[in-house]
Amino acid sequence: TAGGAALGATAAGVGKKLFDPGMPTPTERIPLMQQAEKYKFPFVTPAQRTGDRGFWQTEKALKMTERGGHLLGDLRTAQRGAVDAVAANAIGVPGPALTKETIKQAEQQANALYGPLTHIGAFPRDPIIRRELQNIGARHKEVEPLTKWLVNKVKFMNGAEFASELQGIRDEMHSAYGQGAAGKAAANAFKKVHNAFEAYGDRALGTIGSSSNPQALTALESMRQGRELWGAIHRVKPAFDPAVGGLDVKKFLRKDEAKHLNLGSSKVDRRVADLREAAETWRGLQPPDDLFRTSNTPEGILALMQTGRTHNPLLRIMNATNIGQALHNYQDEKLIENYLAKAGQPAILGRMPGNALARRLLP
Repeated sequence: TAGGAALGATAAGVGKKLFDPGMPTPTERIPLMQQAEKYKFPFVTPAQRTGDRGFWQTEKALKMTERGGHLLGDLRTAQRGAVDAVAANAIGVPGPALTKETIKQAEQQANALYGPLTHIGAFPRDPIIRRELQNIGARHKEVEPLTKWLVNKVKFMNGAEFASELQGIRDEMHSAYGQGAAGKAAANAFKKVHNAFEAYGDRALGTIGSSSNPQALTALESMRQGRELWGAIHRVKPAFDPAVGGLDVKKFLRKDEAKHLNLGSSKVDRRVADLREAAETWRGLQPPDDLFRTSNTPEGILALMQTGRTHNPLLRIMNATNIGQALHNYQDEKLIENYLAKAGQPAILGRMPGNALARRLLP
């Protein structure tokens, strides 16, 4: 897009540096900048780098200009895109974007990892799983019909049927989680069935493999990899926002989401560790929550004056003319580029109260 090209040009003009000259980066924000560099955030603004409220107010005022609104909007989109790239990698589909197609491809890969199970014959009898299923069904009426079904199925289980039943349990579990608070009790019950059934599969394949059947051990390792991948997918997919075509970072970071979508595997937590860190970095780069309630503070008023956004009658008259509008647009261009390239330090005249018009007309 034109905005994206402009963002690239502006970033290139300052060397794509995260640490720009001007106001030093506060010590407490240096780790945040290092994380932004680690996860390839394309550029950070002076306000994001320093956390300075005056800079945040300047950005707020610059967003009111056509040029600043487009450029800063494109920059925020690019930063979220950096998180999307980490999310795509977490679900096993490395690439620059997180899309519906990306998630579908990851699901296909996860299912494929259960493929070797279809070549495994009869599972050995296992009294443990029957007892566990009966106990779960007795304590949780939501899953009692399912547990009775599975108690009969495990009498004559093989690899292919195990894979099919396991997928069915997983679908039921995440369907219940999708119902929110209303489905929480059922979801927790399905999770207990899921965990018990997977442990049953582990025992069965381990027993078959110990009988000099390397194919069973290969299937066991592949199933564990699939389990880990499915765990990561179910951490990412519910936070995908089709409206923007990427991750809803705030939703992903909610603790309740992270908790109820985690199947209890520490490997899953490690798999999404980079994503959580990148998402936390994104959150650290957002403006203060009370920024939009402080326009009338001294720094807010000064920011508006520096960008010519005060209600100056002379400016309104000038903007009604072609030459005035051209000067207006030209100065908007310079304001945003000066802010991004020089850490937001305005020219001397721009810092003087009452000289917004002079600041606007200066190149």
